[in-house]
Amino acid sequence: MNQYLPILIIVPFIGYVLSLFIHKRNEKAIANVAITTSALQFLFILISIILFEMSKASFYYLKLFTLLKTPEFDFYIALIIDKTSLVFLFVGAILTLLVSLYSKFYIVTGKQIGRASCRERVCQY
Repeated sequence: MNQYLPILIIVPFIGYVLSLFIHKRNEKAIANVAITTSALQFLFILISIILFEMSKASFYYLKLFTLLKTPEFDFYIALIIDKTSLVFLFVGAILTLLVSLYSKFYIVTGKQIGRASCRERVCQY
């Protein structure tokens, strides 16, 4: 399962990078990217929970990369997953997916509610 842990970080990052390349007026595409990445994140977290419970491990530890290494000290970034962190990830993924799905209607169809129109109204004052 250790080799699948970076996916939990990579999927939202890919969604963020994709959303940077979409024009701000193309709100349907932005909503679709948000929903797709949220759904993928939810799916990967669900698979991680199943794999975690099947393995009977108390936690998983994965050293990602070293920032500074000296003869006396090794400063590195690590990813540690246990049952509590999986529950928080699961609840966060559900909430993100629900908000993305709920907001798509208002972002895409609302003429006065969209991101661009709100920004324009604020800038007028």
